[in-house]
Amino acid sequence: MRRSLPSRWLPYAVAVISVALALLVTSLLQPLLARTPLQLFFAAVTISAWYGGLGPGLTATVLATVAGNYFLSSPTYPFSFGLEQLLQLGVFAFVAVLISTLTSARRQAEEEQRFLAEAGALLATPLDYATRLDRLVHLVVPYLADWCVVDILQEDGVIRRLAVAHVEPDKEDLALDLRRRYPLLRLNTTHTITKVLHSGHSWFDPHISDTRLAAEARDTQHLDFLRQLGFKSEMVVPLVARDRPIGTLTFVMGRSGRRHTPRHLKLAEELARRAALAVDNAWLYQQAQAAIQVRDEFLSIASHELKSPLTALLLQLQLLLRHARRGSLTGLPADQLVRLLETGQGQVQRLSKLVDNLLDVSRISAGRLQLELETLDLALVARDVVARFAEEAQAAGSELTLHADQPVVGRWDRLRMDQVVTNLVTNAIKYGEGQPIEVRVEPTPTTARLAVRDHGLGIPPEHLTTIFERFERAGRERSHSGLGLGLYITRQIIQAHGGVIQVSSTLGAGSTFTVELPRE
Repeated sequence: MRRSLPSRWLPYAVAVISVALALLVTSLLQPLLARTPLQLFFAAVTISAWYGGLGPGLTATVLATVAGNYFLSSPTYPFSFGLEQLLQLGVFAFVAVLISTLTSARRQAEEEQRFLAEAGALLATPLDYATRLDRLVHLVVPYLADWCVVDILQEDGVIRRLAVAHVEPDKEDLALDLRRRYPLLRLNTTHTITKVLHSGHSWFDPHISDTRLAAEARDTQHLDFLRQLGFKSEMVVPLVARDRPIGTLTFVMGRSGRRHTPRHLKLAEELARRAALAVDNAWLYQQAQAAIQVRDEFLSIASHELKSPLTALLLQLQLLLRHARRGSLTGLPADQLVRLLETGQGQVQRLSKLVDNLLDVSRISAGRLQLELETLDLALVARDVVARFAEEAQAAGSELTLHADQPVVGRWDRLRMDQVVTNLVTNAIKYGEGQPIEVRVEPTPTTARLAVRDHGLGIPPEHLTTIFERFERAGRERSHSGLGLGLYITRQIIQAHGGVIQVSSTLGAGSTFTVELPRE
């Protein structure tokens, strides 16, 4: 299938020449080959089938049969022979067809293996997966299709056309223009590609009708585009990685007039399996590299955050130690000694909180986050937290208020609920820019609702989808302290209780975190 149209008749020319040479040599050596006059024709059939496939092999079989009858039978005039000659030629024709079929099948299998090996080597190159897939579709054309496209399913459900190849390069621009004019597909649309993605099974249509094109066209102009591309035969094969469809490979026969066969489908599915593995490995590698980068950034921040309270605590202890060595510790004013001890205690508490966060992440990752459920009033928990942080909020210039007009009772883990409210309140104080902060607790018919609102920095829209991820703080500026674990831990605790947390934000106008918890 790799040949261009001008050379498609060359194998048949080889078949004719092979039979002619076999006839010539047999005629010259007839006295020596009197008993086996057809043996050289077997060689001609074998050569024709090996070089050109089944069609040229069968052509050589027919020519050899006619030539053997006409020139080599006795008496030597057209088609006048007895039962013995008829049986000889019948056996010859059968053996010749068998040789042609087996030789063609073996040659085709060898060619397919070479094609898969070449595709495998291409997919293993150290290039980004988009470039590899682009080279792959150009390898496919014209061997397995007149044009080939790759569509990849993205995380948002949009199907992106990643690569296009056509035997006529100008048609590649036409295919791309088609995708630009008619926006990317989504999984909820009705289309052959989406059907394949949903089912995970290949679509095989060796004879595409104009009725089917009209059924898939979105309008008259779209149908004209499809007709210009010349759909005659089509295979749509899913790219499946880890039992999940991630895209499709589409193979189309057009102007060449060729048709796909079940054998082509089997080859296309094997190619798709290798391509999907390469794409999935590339994605995993990219994710691993991104995770390593986030980890390294997090470790850098964590070392700084953990070192800060230790440094401050060490300074306080060194000051107390100097006074003790001088014997002047008892001479320190009581208020100064209290301040030193309170500062040291605050640094220890800060350090303890950082370590607790790291331990919580470890428990969550290992699936060992345990809850001790009891009946409690979420409004009381919020009141305790607000009272505990009122002074800190005031120091930051924010007025911290609580709106909880009635008890909101449910079965939750007391310590974990305290942790949730604490994380949300401290986050609001940190990013509240000295603006008012409101905490609201209220019941709904089936849930408890907790909302914490600030009027500070707000969250950029591009961060709204990642704000609850682990180490998200590692990817942001370091103008505020913290490990970037508070919101991640908060979401995990809420989900462990069967609840959900959402955030709405306007940049420069603050954010609102809303928690919904089942009460039973």
